[in-house]
This record gives sequence, C-alpha cells and structure tokens, in this order.
Amino acid sequence: MNNYPLIGVSILAVVLLILGSLNNVVGYQTTYVSDNRPPNAPVINGPRCTRPGPQVWTFEAIDPDSDDITYEIDWGDGIVEKWIGPFASGAEVAMSHSYSKKGTPQIKARANDTHGAIGEWGYMWVVISEGNQIAGLPFLQLLERFSNAFPILRFLRDIRHCQSVSYR
Repeated sequence: MNNYPLIGVSILAVVLLILGSLNNVVGYQTTYVSDNRPPNAPVINGPRCTRPGPQVWTFEAIDPDSDDITYEIDWGDGIVEKWIGPFASGAEVAMSHSYSKKGTPQIKARANDTHGAIGEWGYMWVVISEGNQIAGLPFLQLLERFSNAFPILRFLRDIRHCQSVSYR
C-alpha cells in the first residue's frame, strides 16, 4: 500500500488550518469617519434691564448635525451652570437666575453636542439696578440710529429702555 496520499491529505489539512488561523489574525475592521460639527453660539434672550431677584432667560443653539446639546451658562456673577441638559437641537431652553445686587453682569453660554463638539460662546449684557429712571440724553437718537453698527451702542440703547437704572 502507498502511504503518499495520506501524507498529501495531512499536508492539505495543515495548510487549511494555517490559512484559517491567519484569517482570524489578519481579519479586517471597518472604521467610519464622521465630520461632527459643533453647535452654533447660543442666542440668549431675556430682560436686559431688571432689578435684583429671580428672572428667566432663554437659550437656543442649533447643532448642524441635529445632535442633542447641553449648555454651560456663566451668569457673570460667579455662578456657572455646568453642562445642563441634554436638550433637542434648536429647542428654546428657559433658565431662571437670581441676581442679588446691582451691576452689569455679562451672561455667556455655549453648547456641547452629544459627541463632545463644543461651540462658541454667546453673550448678553444685563443691567441690574435699583435706582432712578435714566434721564433722556441728547445722544440717544444717535445711539438709536447706529445701534446695529457697534455692540456697545446696542447695549447703551438698551439701557434707555430700563425702568430703573442709576449710575452712582
């Protein structure tokens, strides 16, 4: 009897075993690359001029990828809200805050999507006052006319609409 066919079968079995092992070692992996874009800077709305005490401001940011977002809000008085949410992209979020004393804090907020992309800051100046109503100033018409040209002029124009602002 010739034993050579058994040797051939054995060698074939060893080759198949090695190839099967290599397939498990080499394998392949699929990687998806996405361009996750950060949310835009939040639009902040609410009272620009108020007295100390609780008030409500709204925050709205849109994520270009429609991801849910969280907000970081710095109220400008030492209090910072860290990543509240999540909220749907584009949803208007109402937040209450209470200022304890007069001043001109700057509220700033930014949005973070569910994939960790953080957007730019959005800003709003607020006047917290307790005093007398602001007197009509001669340059208010100028401020009104050119208020969109410079952010500081918009801020000064908005002071005009305050019910009770004092400069002591």
